[in-house]
Amino acid sequence: MSTKLVNLKLLDSSPLSRELDLVSAIFHRINRALPKNQDLLTVPPTCSAREAVEMMVKRGYSQVPIVSNGKVDGVFSYRSFARIAAQQSLDELNQYKGAPGELDVTEYREDWSFAQVTDEMTRIFQPLDADGGVLVGTESDLIGVLTPTDFLHYLYQVASPFVMLSEIELGLREVLRRAMTKEQLVEAAERCLARTSRDDQNVPTQLEDMTFGDYQVLISNGDNWPLLETYFGRLRGVTSAKLNDIRELRNDVLHFRREITDKDRASLVDHRGWVKMKLRRAESTENKGEQV
Repeated sequence: MSTKLVNLKLLDSSPLSRELDLVSAIFHRINRALPKNQDLLTVPPTCSAREAVEMMVKRGYSQVPIVSNGKVDGVFSYRSFARIAAQQSLDELNQYKGAPGELDVTEYREDWSFAQVTDEMTRIFQPLDADGGVLVGTESDLIGVLTPTDFLHYLYQVASPFVMLSEIELGLREVLRRAMTKEQLVEAAERCLARTSRDDQNVPTQLEDMTFGDYQVLISNGDNWPLLETYFGRLRGVTSAKLNDIRELRNDVLHFRREITDKDRASLVDHRGWVKMKLRRAESTENKGEQV
């Protein structure tokens, strides 16, 4: 049996959404990690292990809840099947008069913990590790199944923009470090950043003290371009436009101005690849200089 579900944070008019107060809407709770449009698969207790495995293989699942008379009565999984089947003796199998796959799923059931949609994420760390998943809802009202893969995918979606922005900024910093001597960097900073600094007496001259906006100004400045063209390419306008795109997306992410879309993540992947290419070019240029 399968039921189409949508992520609970979209169910604004649903009774389920009443469990999600303002705090749950802002802070990360289990409802956010539950996969969108999850196809919830359950089996009756009379289902054979062979049939359950066939359904799981077809859906790409590693477990399936056992539901009897509208209530969850355990979980059948690859792990529970392997663990119990490995312990069965030949005498037991002869007594059952069947192969392990012919027995009902209840012979291989295991108990999983239940979690509520409003529970904190930390609530499920232990059961995810111990059981390989948690059941979301109650025995008589199963909402979904949350697995470590689901949780990892959710955490990646949340964290990946910040990680990629970090790599982009650190990558640009390293390109600048290789493109300019310390003296050239100080001169460029004093010339270019004084007009953007709030305090002319404290213009940042160390890369670690500069903001992304400072990097953008340094790289886009025409007077600095002869030092940077080897690393960023012939067209300064293309580089400037790319940096502007990164800055706008960076501000949206770091200041939580809006929800990041899949298109935004794809753009960050492209920007990250662009910076990686520039850094490799800088390393290659540096190595050629050492060989000479």
